[in-house]
Parts: sequence; structure tokens; C-alpha cells
Amino acid sequence: MFMSCDLPSKRIDETKLSHLEPDQRQQLLQLLDEYSDLLSDQPGLCEAAAYRIQTSPNFVPRQMRPYRVPDAFKPEAERQIRELLDLGLIRPSNSPMASPIVCVAKKGAEFGSHATIAI
Repeated sequence: MFMSCDLPSKRIDETKLSHLEPDQRQQLLQLLDEYSDLLSDQPGLCEAAAYRIQTSPNFVPRQMRPYRVPDAFKPEAERQIRELLDLGLIRPSNSPMASPIVCVAKKGAEFGSHATIAI
């Protein structure tokens, strides 16, 4: 069980909730505290359902060239990919199916200081 200082509601930056009405803020914070045992600061893997993409026998994967990752984003991209690998959320693959990563600077951040990676 969380101690009062460990409650999710105590760790949230109030400015992130400024778009909500006061009663909405209170309801959200109460919900976060009530279900704190189901929440985590770390991303996780949901295994509630299994899925498989079925392709037709004559399916040919579309060849896509990887997007160039700007040098300023490379360290952050590599860090985030390593973190996702370590958490077991992604794995190395030699599949002909691929999704290139796209690097986007966080709003308000100076170029190269942080990157948000959409995988």
C-alpha cells in the first residue's frame, strides 16, 4: 500500500492538470489514488489477448527504407530502444515487415536536448 507521500496524486505536477475544472482534477486524483496498485510509472506489456496477423499466401511485404535519424536524436533514440528491449516490450527481428521510427522534438525543448520517439 502507498504511504501518503507515495500516492500518485502527490507526484503529479498540478500545471499538467490546469486544463481541467477543479472538480474534474479532484476526481482524477482520487481515481489515481484509488487504483494506485494497478498503475506504474514504467510501461508494461498487456498479455490479456493474443493476436496474429494473417496474410494471404501471395502477400509481398512492401520495401521501406529506414528513416534517417538525425545525429542530435541518435543517443536518445538508442537509449529509448535499449530501455524497451530491457523491459521486454520489443525484441530484435529479421522480419521483412518493419516499422521505421520517427523522431520528433518535444514541444518547447531545444533541438537535440530531448526526443520523443514514435515507434
